[in-house]
Amino acid sequence: MLRKPTKTTASESTSESKKKVVELYRLALNSGIPLETVQLKIAHLSARAKSVAEQDKKDQQQRRRTELPLRRKIFFTALPLACILAGLGLVGAAIWPLFSYYIFTPSDLAQNNLLAPVPHAEVLDVMPRILVQAQETSPKNGSDSGGTYVAPTILNDDLDYTNLSNWFPNLAVPSVDNQKSLEYILDIPAVNIANAHVKLGGSSLEKNLIQYPGTALPGDPGEPVIFGHSILRQFYNPSEKNSNRYLSIFSTIMTLAKGDKIYVTVGNVKYTYAVIEKRVVHPEDTYILEQQYDDRELKLVTCVPEGTIQDRGVVIAQLVKD
Repeated sequence: MLRKPTKTTASESTSESKKKVVELYRLALNSGIPLETVQLKIAHLSARAKSVAEQDKKDQQQRRRTELPLRRKIFFTALPLACILAGLGLVGAAIWPLFSYYIFTPSDLAQNNLLAPVPHAEVLDVMPRILVQAQETSPKNGSDSGGTYVAPTILNDDLDYTNLSNWFPNLAVPSVDNQKSLEYILDIPAVNIANAHVKLGGSSLEKNLIQYPGTALPGDPGEPVIFGHSILRQFYNPSEKNSNRYLSIFSTIMTLAKGDKIYVTVGNVKYTYAVIEKRVVHPEDTYILEQQYDDRELKLVTCVPEGTIQDRGVVIAQLVKD
């Protein structure tokens, strides 16, 4: 009768394993046991030995983990958590402007309906009005050569929006004679904007704000239309010590509330405007450049939600003191 072999472990040497195999074959021959039975037995024992070896390996790994110094335990535990939090932070930074804009922007005077009628539309036929003169782009192939049709333009997300000429798909910013160019100062205490320089004309928003050429001068009948750049709100830094402040200077103007003051200083004259309305319009809605000469107002324009080029936010203020 075949004798039951002793339990095979991973610590047995290769020579001892070979001896046991030879012994099994001898016992089989002496006892008349078929070789197939012996081979099955050997296969069974090999599987058991492999299982024991794998378990020993797992036990050794577990012992190494438990023997790690406390500092390493903390490091290997905190590292994956830190990576997850960093990933969530990056995702949050990308989508936060949308949520913050729609959640925290005051709605007391915001008109977020993009299809809302043009301000004062009901009196346009009786009040003096002029549309700022701007050059339309050349008609595309297939347009009526005798008309003023301009083919729709698809906005390119890669365009540089520090260049004002890229803000309107179908308009070109009118040029201004450098000798007639005007510069003045804008202050908005409610959003920490102080001593911001506004230049009449030009296209670069990296070094100053720009008043669109053809719009009224501050204090005069009509509405100066001033453009400024915006970026993600968490990077907002309008400080005069920040050399790149004009890249973020209008990031929070849509948080202004009704009655907030805007100060414009031209030479030795200081004008005070009070916020009365906010609007959100499409990039192609150039009616924001229209001038109503029955009142003295001011328009501030930037991209919204800040850090995106989706729409244009317009803050409208009325002259209350000069």
